Amino acid sequence: LGGRSEALGGFPEDPGTIRRLVFTGDPDTVVIAAGTGVYRSTNLGATWTRVTGGLLMLSLAQDPTNPNVIYLGASADLAATSARIDSVYRSTDGGLTWAATGSN
Repeated sequence: LGGRSEALGGFPEDPGTIRRLVFTGDPDTVVIAAGTGVYRSTNLGATWTRVTGGLLMLSLAQDPTNPNVIYLGASADLAATSARIDSVYRSTDGGLTWAATGSN
């Protein structure tokens, strides 16, 4: 995280469950995949909103040419002992909304 570790200050879950953190095109907006949810903060982590959940969040990747495009790899198996991605979601608005890509 470099000098931006303050983004975890108000995070509502165990930081040990964080899979990936990305900063969007807005320098104050942070998106985290952790546990069974994706969380978004628009104030560098002072407050968080859960924007999606119900899946085991396994990975988060950002488009290198557009920081507002984010991909999420998840599993419907909440008790997964192996990290097997069975669904991929895409956000084009910095993690505010997500849609299934049809890929797995």
